[in-house]
Amino acid sequence: MPRITWFLVALLFVQIVNGQHVLVVGEDSLRIKTNPFILRNVPDSVQNKLPCWLDCYPNDYASHWLVDGECLYLTALTSCSEKNRQRMPLAQAFGDRVENNRVLADWFAGELVTATGTLVHAVYEEPVYDVETAYRFEKGRFVGQTVYDNSKTCVSAYENPKLLIPFIHSQIQWEQLPELDTEPPIRVMLSITTNKQGQRIRLFNYEGTVWGNEAIRVVSLLLPYWSVYYRQGEVLGHAYNIPVVFSEENRIKYATDR
Repeated sequence: MPRITWFLVALLFVQIVNGQHVLVVGEDSLRIKTNPFILRNVPDSVQNKLPCWLDCYPNDYASHWLVDGECLYLTALTSCSEKNRQRMPLAQAFGDRVENNRVLADWFAGELVTATGTLVHAVYEEPVYDVETAYRFEKGRFVGQTVYDNSKTCVSAYENPKLLIPFIHSQIQWEQLPELDTEPPIRVMLSITTNKQGQRIRLFNYEGTVWGNEAIRVVSLLLPYWSVYYRQGEVLGHAYNIPVVFSEENRIKYATDR
C-alpha cells in the first residue's frame, strides 16, 4: 500500500474558508481545486436524502474531509448560502454508516487536487499556482499522489490594457493605410488563443481587408511575449480578445510616436 509522503501528516482535514474547500496539511491550509463530493457517485440509498442545496454550484457549499491513516472520510457538509447557511447532520443521509461523526467515503474514486505552491495568476477567476499536488483515492483509500510543476507559467505584461492598447496602435504602419474618413471608426476584433498545440491569432471581422491584415500583423508582434499558463503540469487553454481601432484620432495620436 502506498505511503503518503513526509509532508502529508497522518491526518488531513478539509475545512471551509470563504466558501472554498480547503485541505489542512499539518500547519498548511491548502485550497482544494477539485470538489470531492460528486453526487453521481454517492450510493442510491443516500442520494434522495441529501439536501437540495447540494445541487447548487460547488462553491455554494463546503464539504469537510479527513484522511485518517489511508482512508478518506466525510466529516461535514455545510451550505454557504448567505440566506440559508446550515450544516447537514451526516446521520440524516448516511444513517448508521456514521461512526465517530464521520463517514467512510468508499464511493469516492479520483483525485483531490490541491494548490501547494504560490499563486501566479487567475484565469477566468480560477487561480493558477506554480505547484499543485493531487492525492489519488480508490473507493475512499489513498493510493498515491502526483506533484505538478506549473513553474513554466508566464504572465505577459501586455495583458494590462494600459500597456496593450498603446503598444498595438503605435506599431500600426499608419502611413501605408488608406485615408480614414469613416464614422464610426473601424474596429477590428482578434484573439490570441493558447493551448497544447501552441498559440494562434483568430480574426473575427474584416477578413481579407487591409485593416484585418494589418491588425493580424501587429498582434503577431505580441506572440513572443504572450502569456502561457500551466495547470496540473500542462498548458491551460485560454483566449484573450484584443481590439484594434483604426481611426483618424488614433492615427494622429500614435503615428507621431513611431
